[in-house]
Amino acid sequence: MTSKTQTLDSLPAAARDSATKARRILVVTGESDDDYVRTRAAAFDIAAETGAEVILYDHSAESHFVDPYLAGPVAADVRGTHGESLLDEQKVETLGRAYLADQIREARSCGVEAQAWLPLQTGRQGISEGVSRFDADLVIVPETLAKDSDVGVPLLVVGADGAIGVAESDGKPADAPVKS
Repeated sequence: MTSKTQTLDSLPAAARDSATKARRILVVTGESDDDYVRTRAAAFDIAAETGAEVILYDHSAESHFVDPYLAGPVAADVRGTHGESLLDEQKVETLGRAYLADQIREARSCGVEAQAWLPLQTGRQGISEGVSRFDADLVIVPETLAKDSDVGVPLLVVGADGAIGVAESDGKPADAPVKS
């Protein structure tokens, strides 16, 4: 569960500007990792304050070898979900990704509308495809993935201590982040 400790006013100026303008936030998440928990918490807090929608980009679905929409015993039961559209709680559960359904419910408990997406490509190409396909205007990533995430829209980076900053094109924070 996220906490409401981060406010827009406490963000560095560049991060605050990007966050207040966002209407659709692509947040990189995964199955289980503290970095993803902190990143989601930051995204949900920002989205709750601004009214932005959240797209949960499932980093753990990235693969050069496996199509995440064809994996699992019930994949054929999910029609129209080969990356063309966002996935609701029921569809991610059908695809065997209960952790994403939990994250959608977590967003809802924070007053945030969220859906998920399983990338068909990896790294920067996958994030860029998600941004382009779903008109995301802000990306939020854990610091460990920042250097692979320069995709042409503002990028907020969440550090290991919960600090949020804006990444430069090399993935390093451009301003001094603040702790959430």
